[in-house]
Amino acid sequence: MTDDVSAALHEIAQLLRQRVEQNADAAKRADERLAHIRPPREFTMPDFAALESKREAAAAAHREETARQRAEDVAFRERFLKTIEDQNALLRALLDRVASNAASAK
Repeated sequence: MTDDVSAALHEIAQLLRQRVEQNADAAKRADERLAHIRPPREFTMPDFAALESKREAAAAAHREETARQRAEDVAFRERFLKTIEDQNALLRALLDRVASNAASAK
């Protein structure tokens, strides 16, 4: 009878070990699934000062680019007007010459 009790206790211990291993495996799988589902535990707040600094730098660069383009536009317009004025002066001189040649031909 002692052998039967000893064998039964041994079998119970073996079954308990298997059950503990199964529970540990199930818990490990559940933790792995939750790790994929859950967001990271540490959430870092964005550095608003750095973001604002970047935004201000981008705005300053944009203002500088706009000012440069404006200066180029003004310079182009000035050159364009100068060219038109020169061509008008040449046309005026040509018309005066044609008029004087026509007057002297009469």
